[in-house]
Amino acid sequence: MHGAFYETQDHPPVPALPPRPKSIEYLNRSTPSPVLPSSSFSKSPALPTPPRLPPRPSVSATHRARAKSINNTDMTAGFKETMEPPPSTFKAKGGHFAEDMPRRRKNKMDVLNSTLANTRSRSKSISDVPTSSNSGSRHKKHHHRRKSPPLAPSGRSHAMAVYPDYTQVDRKPPFGGGHQRYIAANHPAGVIRAVAASRDRIATACYSVKLWDAAGQNTGCIKHGDGLSPHDHSSLGDTTTNAASQELMMAITMQERINCLTFAPGMRYLWAGLEDGRILVMDTVKPRIVHELRMHEHGIVFILSVAQELWTLDESGAMIRWPWDTRSGVAADVGEEEDEEDEDDEAIRARLMHDGYVHQVTPRTVAAAVITAEDWHSLWLTSKSGRTLDVYKFPTAQSSSPKHTIVCPSRVATIPNDLRDITHMVTLQPQPGQAARLVCGHDDGYVTIWNADTLVLEHVVRVSVYEVTAMLLTGENRLWIAFKTGVIHIYDIQQTPWKALKMWEAHSGPIIKFVLECDAECKGIRVISTDSHGHIAIWDGLLLATWEDQRVEKLMLENSAYRDTRVHICSWNIDARSPDQLTVTDKERVAEWLGAGAERDPDILAIGLQEIVDLESKRQTARSFYMSRRKQDKQEAHEELQLKEQYGAWRGYFTETVAAAYGDVYTLVKTEHLVGLYSLVFVKSALAVREIQSTTVKTGLRVMNKSLHGNKGGIAIRLLLEDASFCFVNCHLAAGQSHVRQRNLDAETILRTAKFPPLSGQDVRTMRGGGDGTYILDHAHTFFSGDLNYRLDHWSKQDVVQCLRDQTEVSGKRMMYRHLIAEDQLQKQRQDHPLLNMLTLFDELEIQFDPTYKYNRGTDAYDTSVKQRVPAWCDRILHRSIAQAENTLYRRHEVLASDHRPIAASFDLRTVSKIVIPPA
Repeated sequence: MHGAFYETQDHPPVPALPPRPKSIEYLNRSTPSPVLPSSSFSKSPALPTPPRLPPRPSVSATHRARAKSINNTDMTAGFKETMEPPPSTFKAKGGHFAEDMPRRRKNKMDVLNSTLANTRSRSKSISDVPTSSNSGSRHKKHHHRRKSPPLAPSGRSHAMAVYPDYTQVDRKPPFGGGHQRYIAANHPAGVIRAVAASRDRIATACYSVKLWDAAGQNTGCIKHGDGLSPHDHSSLGDTTTNAASQELMMAITMQERINCLTFAPGMRYLWAGLEDGRILVMDTVKPRIVHELRMHEHGIVFILSVAQELWTLDESGAMIRWPWDTRSGVAADVGEEEDEEDEDDEAIRARLMHDGYVHQVTPRTVAAAVITAEDWHSLWLTSKSGRTLDVYKFPTAQSSSPKHTIVCPSRVATIPNDLRDITHMVTLQPQPGQAARLVCGHDDGYVTIWNADTLVLEHVVRVSVYEVTAMLLTGENRLWIAFKTGVIHIYDIQQTPWKALKMWEAHSGPIIKFVLECDAECKGIRVISTDSHGHIAIWDGLLLATWEDQRVEKLMLENSAYRDTRVHICSWNIDARSPDQLTVTDKERVAEWLGAGAERDPDILAIGLQEIVDLESKRQTARSFYMSRRKQDKQEAHEELQLKEQYGAWRGYFTETVAAAYGDVYTLVKTEHLVGLYSLVFVKSALAVREIQSTTVKTGLRVMNKSLHGNKGGIAIRLLLEDASFCFVNCHLAAGQSHVRQRNLDAETILRTAKFPPLSGQDVRTMRGGGDGTYILDHAHTFFSGDLNYRLDHWSKQDVVQCLRDQTEVSGKRMMYRHLIAEDQLQKQRQDHPLLNMLTLFDELEIQFDPTYKYNRGTDAYDTSVKQRVPAWCDRILHRSIAQAENTLYRRHEVLASDHRPIAASFDLRTVSKIVIPPA
């Protein structure tokens, strides 16, 4: 999972685009034209370069003024260190695209009194930002040159921003055949520029093309720029009878990289587009170059295989549709495997039935997709920094009309201003009675779905805060999405909201490409992903292992034995107090806080303390980085001694208090400390626990987004009770009223980077989501508690205190708590930005107690210092459970020693006592 915070940046002005030529008329040829010799391609005249249009107007100043920075944290759990996400100006709130309007200061007491009197909760109005009026400016001029395409509505004011459902996500990689398959292509430049796949064949390219089988074994190499001599046959097979191929390879230099690869219909011949505009046709059965096409003057950016044609697009927008005969004049079904018989060069060139149809389309294309129909193919394009989706319609080879007029483009859809540039597109073929859909990934982590008939933006889904770098559709409903962080998500897009099926770290670098590959019998589907570091990975596109694991897990849960388990969680920021500073009354209330006197004793008692020492002294330690080594050692030794004394004092106190409250029925199974944090876990001595381990994560002082000194952080303790896994997290997040982003980042850092030793054998089955126990979220029952430090927005201390004083009846207090909690930062982050706060994965019982922070020590009075801090629920207990969990208690306790009140929560869980694995 990856996330960070950043400031919003303005959009740069959109650069000028060259115009497109007039409509092109041509005759649909029923017979192939005479085949031209190879030399004729090199002498073909270059496509004319059209004149440039005047610059488009820049993004409006009003829109830039309205832009507002947002917090950004990815949802993916447990993978790597945080990274800086791209800037964004888009915000989703309440399920709508919402304009960030300045808040007007209100009288909170008047609002509350009105709310209580009418028993209605407060509502907020959400305004839609109007779409910029200049969105289609580049199509308004030059009407004398071409027909102006209709501009489709952007759907700006009707789009609903939703988030997928991540509750049942599995993060086990879908390895094909149950084992990991990574291939290091080892191209000379160290990167892969292009990749393609057919049945049991994979091709990768940079300056040369390498061929691989489905098992990842290198089966051949076609070099075109390494200075091979005419006598070097090591990687080209038998080329002694093909002098033309040798001369062709000698003419190409190492400066001409391969930009794109595509297998031609028939799956034997591979087309490679070079950055100088040339196209190479290669035989993958007997690795060699068999033909060269020289019709483009600029670098090839896309080669699309569409029915019986190959479409080549270059950077200038020149597009050529090449009719390709799959079997020397005998049409074969698309995708049908060709015979591996030898063909002479003349027969290979005869596959190009003529020199193609030439069109001018969108220049500088960055994403392309094709929607096929009976009589027409629709080509969807978007350009770099473009704000439109351009649609082109071309007739199929089976079209009955002998003459067609092509309008370029036929239609244009405007991209809403609040969405950033499109990086990738895939098509959803229409279901009976439905229109086809286009799915677009954006560089700010949004995915949009467009109706191909009406060009209306129908859905907007926020899947990440990172750039979508590749997408692929397997079957009818499984959408694979790759990100620049190297993470892959798989979603079931037929459900509403989308259901996240899988999420895992697939590569160490940005993923640049997905391709789909079927085996020879078409019984399996493999997804090949490629990263920017020159590696490819092969995944099971059918997710067979995942469905089998889920089937076994379902049977296992149905047949396993269960027990009722009670867990009691205690959290308290003790403000550097010692046990000897507690009054008699405080000690009685501490015993009550630990669960003494409850109807049922807990099976597990987890205690988390924060600020066991003065954190102001730890800030001073941070300044010790500038001290001499000798002074640093002396200060650290003094602090370590203080910490040991405090840890020992509280450990002894809690051990005695638990024994006095419950008798000798509990055993202290684990303690762990981290600067001001201290965690203790007691378990009933009669219960068998194992795999008791702990880990810590420092947060606080950050340099280059790395925690160097931890005056804040988290402790995680893991244990297995019989066949149920538990994880207890005690944390202290960043302080400060306005540091919401830092708190989000601290929580994410703890949940993502805390790592335990992975489990093995039968113990792995106690985990959830395909995890092996390495990460916190792998465990079946997870508790996240501590001083989370989330505050109340838009309230003053006087208003909050008056609310608490005026409402004495139970019904009035309940309404007051709901009114106050509506401005609680944690609640707002969980509701409005589920991808920006990982704590959205947890549940919390409704709060029915007064704010726990900040008090004057030893009194019931809220902060009377100069700072006048607003009372807030800084101390929280959250939980996440795979099975039935009932939160039976959530309350505060009136221990006055600290400036925080301690809180406690009890949970009744249905846990697995013995896993029963069904027979295969």
